[in-house]
Amino acid sequence: MTETAKIAPGKAAQKASRGKARLVIKAGSAGRAKVKTFQFGTAKLTVSVAAQGDWAHNVDLGQSALKKIKSRLVKPGVKLRGMKSAPLFHADPSNPRQLIRELNGKRERGVFENGVFKVTA
Repeated sequence: MTETAKIAPGKAAQKASRGKARLVIKAGSAGRAKVKTFQFGTAKLTVSVAAQGDWAHNVDLGQSALKKIKSRLVKPGVKLRGMKSAPLFHADPSNPRQLIRELNGKRERGVFENGVFKVTA
């Protein structure tokens, strides 16, 4: 038998309520389960060791999640979608000292001087 732990009100609870993750505690296992203690600086955390069946279940979940995103992970590069009136800057391949600014369909070469983009000829 399992129970879902209640989270105290606050920002953490609001974030947790948006997602699907839940903290599951096995009822009646606290006294019989093996425990492991971890220390991070002055904080000490004691947790029960997961059963073999729990490990297998989590591995299955991880593998199925990986299958869903595998095609996206193997494609190199990042796609940036520009927003209207928001400039996109990238390095000029012919001159590494200049940048190319793309703004509303217009491409201009230039440099930043005192925090302002200055178009060069």
